[in-house]
Amino acid sequence: MKKHILITLILICSFQIIIAQQKTSPVMKMLVKHAWTKTHEQLGIITLAFKADSTYTVAGIPDDTIRGVFSLKADVLTFVDENSCHSKGIYTVTPTDETLTFVLKEDACEGRNMITPGIWKATK
Repeated sequence: MKKHILITLILICSFQIIIAQQKTSPVMKMLVKHAWTKTHEQLGIITLAFKADSTYTVAGIPDDTIRGVFSLKADVLTFVDENSCHSKGIYTVTPTDETLTFVLKEDACEGRNMITPGIWKATK
């Protein structure tokens, strides 16, 4: 029983350290600095917004606003949608002051893997 409690405490502390590192990373600061937009050929303008609490929303998808959580390790961002695809989407991300570029690494979600890759522009 004590071993289980100790393992649980270690996992909680490790998770808190990861969240703290994410919040202070330069990439994280750029992610939450703006909302990001992209014009999709079929769907029109899509908006992606990240929050410092590691949540995100995607607006502009017909009949749906997608919400989820993300994790960031260096330049690798992992999405997990809460209300659509429940599989992970893994992308490398390169932010600048004006753009956010996603490169697909692995994502079985057909909608997300069609929309996410490419260049997103910062909203003003």
